Amino acid sequence: MKKLGKKIEHYEKITGMSKLARRYFVMNTFDGTLTIFGVLLGSFLSGLMEVDTIATMGLGAGAAIFVSGVWGTYLSERAERMKSRKDLERSMLRNLDSTDISRAESFATVYVSLIDGLSPLIAILLVLLPFFISFTPILDVLSAYYISFGMCFVMFLLLGIFLGKLSKENLAISALKTLAIGLICAVIIYTISSLTASSHI
Repeated sequence: MKKLGKKIEHYEKITGMSKLARRYFVMNTFDGTLTIFGVLLGSFLSGLMEVDTIATMGLGAGAAIFVSGVWGTYLSERAERMKSRKDLERSMLRNLDSTDISRAESFATVYVSLIDGLSPLIAILLVLLPFFISFTPILDVLSAYYISFGMCFVMFLLLGIFLGKLSKENLAISALKTLAIGLICAVIIYTISSLTASSHI
């Protein structure tokens, strides 16, 4: 385990992957939270109260965003890192296959791809937790909706605070910015719901 830790630390020095992974983590946790918020709000406004359908829709969104995140990031990161390595090979006049540079870049590509896919999936699963509980008599579906909406807004605030710390910006302003995005999303979904409802009258 210690040997693995040293190897990862060595790869970090070569690639600087942690900075990129942190950026992907924040960005995609926010994407996942906003996605499931949109799915749940749309379901709530349409009067959907079947917990199995809600859970299936949420898990479907999570699966799609996970596959998209992992695969999309892997392909783009691999292409970018291969280009950088080939440029380096040309400048050094040597092949870098089977070197620490090559191994570090391969590890970094897989690492950031997993972060990209797992961070929104974990956010979605956390927000769906009240609905999983509502399969039991402990919690009804309406309460699950309200708790999940509350969790979404707490996550928006926490992500805003985290971004504020990274950028050394005023934490309250940063938190309000991410919260505002959630509110804008809610207004858009409510407007769409109202328009589609009126078209059936």
